This record gives sequence, structure tokens and C-alpha cells, in this order.
Amino acid sequence: GATISLAHLAPFVKSSYDKYYKKYKDRGLTEKQCEEYAKQDARKEVSDGVQTFNYQVNSMTNTNGQAPFLSVCMYLGETEEYKEELAMIIEEFLKQRIEGFKNEKGVYVTPAFPKLIYVLDENNNPIDEGSYLDIGIKDKGYKFRKYVSKKLNEFGYQVEASHHECGHGQQEIHYIYKDVLEACDKFLLLKYLIELYASKFDVKVDFSPKPFSHLPGNGLHINISC
Repeated sequence: GATISLAHLAPFVKSSYDKYYKKYKDRGLTEKQCEEYAKQDARKEVSDGVQTFNYQVNSMTNTNGQAPFLSVCMYLGETEEYKEELAMIIEEFLKQRIEGFKNEKGVYVTPAFPKLIYVLDENNNPIDEGSYLDIGIKDKGYKFRKYVSKKLNEFGYQVEASHHECGHGQQEIHYIYKDVLEACDKFLLLKYLIELYASKFDVKVDFSPKPFSHLPGNGLHINISC
């Protein structure tokens, strides 16, 4: 698996907007028209790019037929200069995620997902300052994550991987894909079990989308296995 940020794409959106603005300016349109049409064209380019990204990522499989899982960090605080462009990208990612993907029958479907969580101490602070795939003293959630993975396997989850995520105290536990109905049932049970096991370690877990404004959120990124 891998984690990427969308902030590095924002300058390219600005370049596209400037290109479209110049095109309409050269045609003699008013400033208001240039801004409106340039923004429409840039938004269409972002939409097409996000769609291509989603379909390419979710159509790749390894020799075992499993799709690679990818985390996407959507955090506006990463840039001030290109915040408007970054917001446009994030908005499109969320829009297409909510809409879903078309299957072979042209029906929009919502696939299963792994889950990101934050592990907190008794004061609702992250239990460590680790980052993506950190190990050792920076990864204080290792024992908790290992225990949870073991218990989830006992419930038939078939945990494939677990590791420290980008945020301080943020953990990921990735279990093998199931069909949509079973995956949803397992997800609800998973939240209950993790909260239950957290009490044994005197920690709290937070599944909310953005527990900390300055750290990556718990986005429900998804994998599709075709």
C-alpha cells in the first residue's frame, strides 16, 4: 500500500486555468467571461483526471487478483498559494467517491473499504508522533494493532496487513475484501470490536473524518476487486 497527497497537483490546475484564461482573452471575451469559462474548463480537466486516476488504481490487480490499496490525504492546510485549486481537486475526489463506480452493467456501485483510525490517550491526544510505516519507539500503537489484528482474525476477518499511518497515533488495519453486503456488516462489527479492545490498553479510538485539524484525516478510502 501507499499514501499520497493531492497538494502537489494543485499548481498544475492553476497552470491549466491560466492557459484557458489566455485562450479566451485572445478571443476578445470580457474578463468575467474569461474567468467563468476558464474555471469551467479547468474543473472539467480535474474531473476527467480524477476519473482516470480512480479507474486506473481500481482496475489494477496483482497475481492473486487483489487490488493495491491506496490512501489519499486530502488536507487543505498543505498549501496557501494553491488552496483554491486544491479544494477543487478534493471536491471532485469526494464527489466521485460518493457517486461510486459503474460496473459492467452501467450501475453505480459502492465497493468495500479498509479503515483508518486514530489511537488516543486518556486526554484525547495521539499516543505517539509516528508517521507512515514508522516502527520502534515512534510506533506506540504496535502492540495494540497486533492484538486487534489477532482478535479480528478470530472473527474471520483475514487481516492482510497493519501499519502506522501518516498521522500521529493513526493506524491502519487492512483485511481481505468481501462482497459489499458482508463487507458492510464486518465494518460495523469492526468498529465495535476495536473500541472494545481499546479499553484493554487504556486508549481511545477515534473514527471521525478529521479528529485533528493539523493531521491527516480518517478518509474511508476504498479498493475494488474485479
